[in-house]
Amino acid sequence: MELRNLKTFLEVADSGNFTKTAQALGYSQSAVTAQIKQLELELGVPVFDRLGKSISLTEAGKKLYQYAQEMLTLEQDALESIKNKETMSGELRMGIEESLVISFLPDILYYYRFLHPDVDLIVKVMDFKSMLAALKDNEIDLIYTLDRLYEKTDLARPRQLAEPIHFICASSHPLAVKESVSIEEIVKEPFIFTGSDVNYRLELEEQLAKRSLHIRPLLEVQNTDIICRLVSMGIGLSFVPECVSRSYVDDGSIKILNVPEVSISMYRQMLFYKDKWQTPQMKAMIHLLTEIDF
Repeated sequence: MELRNLKTFLEVADSGNFTKTAQALGYSQSAVTAQIKQLELELGVPVFDRLGKSISLTEAGKKLYQYAQEMLTLEQDALESIKNKETMSGELRMGIEESLVISFLPDILYYYRFLHPDVDLIVKVMDFKSMLAALKDNEIDLIYTLDRLYEKTDLARPRQLAEPIHFICASSHPLAVKESVSIEEIVKEPFIFTGSDVNYRLELEEQLAKRSLHIRPLLEVQNTDIICRLVSMGIGLSFVPECVSRSYVDDGSIKILNVPEVSISMYRQMLFYKDKWQTPQMKAMIHLLTEIDF
């Protein structure tokens, strides 16, 4: 029994006229007649008494009228319930690069929670390869990463922002007062590196290898904020995204070094599968990350 036929049945019962029903619903009169006939065939009994130009409900029609109203009310309640649930609650799963956590995640969480307080936001800190695998396995809905520009066509990339990667040292370090520093001077210094699989470290090592140079790290630390704290204490130099070191540069504890031979940028990118259905929760995060300059 189609809901469309029940809607037509209720309209005919209320208006008492097939022609008026056709006009109200935008159907031809023959379509209205066909829907009522289909309904009567399914029920096995007539729902209207037709006496000349006037029609009235049969006993079966009166019973159907009550059930039809309840069924259509239930349909409307179901639609509203599902729509409200998707816009006001539900879940969003997001992967984010570690380098972006300290600089951007607090603001992203604050604004998203302020705008959508009933959505459960699940954030996983992952490297880029792990994020792509989780995205493919539908374990997360979208990712916010810092990497080389993603050029493949399977993922949507609504926004990308270049993020310079800089050499940094403590403001008290002798190199901090120099207008420019050579890469040969850099590689002689104690160095605090990120993990060996971090994209901008790999890019730097590729450029150094072309010059037959190599940095042997004093320490390898996964957390970029800890790296900046160690650098500010004078323990060594490092190579990190500008967004990571910004607060330390602003408070004067760290200095960005000008190294003309090395110029590396990565891109802050939001990525998700083009063919994935975008839930209201996803659309809200996409809008947030594309419209607000974090």
